Amino acid sequence: MFAAQPKAPTTTQPSPGEGDAGAPGGEQQPLPDAPMLGVDAPDKTAEWLQAAGSIMARDPQAMLAVRLKDKYGDDGGNSLYGMLSPYADAANALFMGQMGMNANNGTIDDNLGWLEDYWNTLQTPGARINTGAALNNIFTAGGTDSPLNAYLTTGDPSQQANSAIGLIRGAVDTGMSPIMARSIMDRLNLERDRYLGESARGNAVGSFIDYLRSAGINVGQLMGVG
Repeated sequence: MFAAQPKAPTTTQPSPGEGDAGAPGGEQQPLPDAPMLGVDAPDKTAEWLQAAGSIMARDPQAMLAVRLKDKYGDDGGNSLYGMLSPYADAANALFMGQMGMNANNGTIDDNLGWLEDYWNTLQTPGARINTGAALNNIFTAGGTDSPLNAYLTTGDPSQQANSAIGLIRGAVDTGMSPIMARSIMDRLNLERDRYLGESARGNAVGSFIDYLRSAGINVGQLMGVG
């Protein structure tokens, strides 16, 4: 729940003789309340500027870098940063996969709060990122009025296939062993080229996810979900 900022105090106009000849009978007339300029961020993300949303979307590892410095000082977290920073590549894909079924989950504070949890999870022994939920959403978003479905079905066949593979790669690379992830992505890249070839012949009219489903391929099932 966002806490609204206090309204600005009501101001008054001067009566005639004080510089306003238009106020009848010398009565003071209240001005409308000043418009609300914004809302306060939740405690979890209150330290970040609004511009942090754009910065962290471009460079998610920036949050990791400052969090490790806060925790360990200038040098103490450098090796941990080197180990975890490659996971920044998957952050945006996982956020869209996990949260993209509902536009109400897409505020700047939602994204910043999710990213805080993401980096905290990766630093916690025994904790794991829920990549299965992202994959399940990717393969079931079709037909829904959601940002995720819009993302997966916008553009020409090449753009749609690349968008889908980018989201799937984020979940596969994060949730699978490297050799398994490489095998899955090699197969998906082959299916991408088949989809484009069929599209060029007019035989593939749906999205790339629709094509994968028609071919009996569900990456979620390969990873034990869906």
